[in-house]
Amino acid sequence: MKPQNDKDWESRLDRVLKGLPELSAPAGLVEKTMSALERRQKPAWHRQPWTMWPTWLRAVSLMAMLAVFAGICVIKWRFLHTSFGADVSQWATDNFSSLDGAFATLDALGRAAVTLVRHLNGWVVVLAVAMASVAYLTCIGLGTAAARLAFSRR
Repeated sequence: MKPQNDKDWESRLDRVLKGLPELSAPAGLVEKTMSALERRQKPAWHRQPWTMWPTWLRAVSLMAMLAVFAGICVIKWRFLHTSFGADVSQWATDNFSSLDGAFATLDALGRAAVTLVRHLNGWVVVLAVAMASVAYLTCIGLGTAAARLAFSRR
């Protein structure tokens, strides 16, 4: 269209739209909308985070959780003092004693790492941690990109 025709069309459209009668909302729409918004803003207490529960209910639930934890601890302690519990404990010790060498190796590596960090300049440690973090995040990013490319729907 030509610029003059556009302006004529706009003015005709403006007159027609302004000539339309005012529309009103159906009866009760405002009340229904406001009540729906109020319900959405304040969910039931059990749907809120635990820190938002009423204080008395948090205290009761905390006591219940502590009682369950204490019960589990007592049952475990009593179980280990039975003959069956002692047998299970001995079985676990026998079967997992082969991991002592692995734990000793990890302990030695950890001590060597601590000694190395103590003897290095602080900036060298910060730089090494930064480089390791960048390498890790690069791997995560490239893996995400590869997964999105592989599973994208075309």
